[in-house]
Amino acid sequence: MPTGAYFSYHHGHDADRAAQVLRYALEDATIRPTYVEPWAWQYEKQQGDGAIRRLLYNAILDTVVTVMLIGSRTSARPWTPYEIAKTLERGNSLIGVHIHGIKDQWGVVEPPGDNPLPESCQTYDWVRDGGPDNLGLWIAKAAERCRRWTPPEE
Repeated sequence: MPTGAYFSYHHGHDADRAAQVLRYALEDATIRPTYVEPWAWQYEKQQGDGAIRRLLYNAILDTVVTVMLIGSRTSARPWTPYEIAKTLERGNSLIGVHIHGIKDQWGVVEPPGDNPLPESCQTYDWVRDGGPDNLGLWIAKAAERCRRWTPPEE
């Protein structure tokens, strides 16, 4: 059974980089990714903060891991603390993946941003740590640390 993982990212600034990571997550049979589509984000943003809270909370439901995709501006994103708090309240594991080194649609990489996660959270670098080959392993390790995780049936 695939591990439910919520992917958080800066919808305006890191959409291209996040899409590259999400492609790997969608192709990996060990991961059941959830994330907020950019169009849904824009729609709910027009509805107000309450709508965004519901959107994010519902995306985190039925997952055991939150994967914070950390770009150069993630720590300044206003919804990052909310996603972290809701993840930890649910007892989910939380990991960070630095994505600043992934080339965007124009071939540009960015300087690393501040890590918004608590020090106890494991973080990886997509480029340096071999994200395309290791994303499923990172999520599986995080799932094992989750208080609510049950191993898949053989």
